[in-house]
Amino acid sequence: MLESKYINGEEAPIYDNKISELIEDCDGPGGGKTMRIGIRNESGKIYRVIASTGLGSFMSITSSLGKIGLVDELYDIETTKDGFDCIFFASDELIQQSACERLDSKATIMNELDAAKASLDGLPETERASLVQSRLGQGSFRSNLVEYWNGCAVTDCSFIPLLKASHIKPWAVSDNLERLDHFNGLLLSPNLDAAFDVGLISFDGNGKIIISRSLNASDAYSLRITQKLKIRPKMLNEKHQRYLEYHRLNVFR
Repeated sequence: MLESKYINGEEAPIYDNKISELIEDCDGPGGGKTMRIGIRNESGKIYRVIASTGLGSFMSITSSLGKIGLVDELYDIETTKDGFDCIFFASDELIQQSACERLDSKATIMNELDAAKASLDGLPETERASLVQSRLGQGSFRSNLVEYWNGCAVTDCSFIPLLKASHIKPWAVSDNLERLDHFNGLLLSPNLDAAFDVGLISFDGNGKIIISRSLNASDAYSLRITQKLKIRPKMLNEKHQRYLEYHRLNVFR
């Protein structure tokens, strides 16, 4: 059995979603001694702690962490350190892979900002900065989403640093008012944000998830994307509807 918690105030690295997937895959019934596994972020701080009850689940999760490029600094130590049986950090290979993912994402954002240059030029600097920050998932757009949703719009995840501020009608095709409108946004867990952004999932007028046929059942399950997911009904507003309709018609595959 595996239980995981984050350390408040410590930043989760870009590869943290891979760790979450491993925990889901490796979790199962267990009994016996509980062992603690610490995960360091790229700043060297332990940001996440995994408690594993039973040798089977412990061996499964530690082996899987190694396969994605994490290294146990206590591998050759027989005793615990600071209460941890294992402390994992990212290998150079995983850091380079994460850096490439960041560069790809940054290139896409820069291309969209460049394409929107005409609509941004001439605006007051504070307004322009706010619009740019909204594309980066930061600034007032993100703050307003955090205030409105106070957690993931779909799941029960309330760890705000991990959640993504996602435009429903994509930033690139929105006008400047829509780019800052918090009703044109959902605060989502990383797996849902990634799938929503590329149109592998959408939501109907009642907030019920729609899953694309391009995402096979096995991959959807591994991401914990199921037909049971739904935007929290009490938070779904009439002002969300035109944006959701745009997403269903123009982004969803």
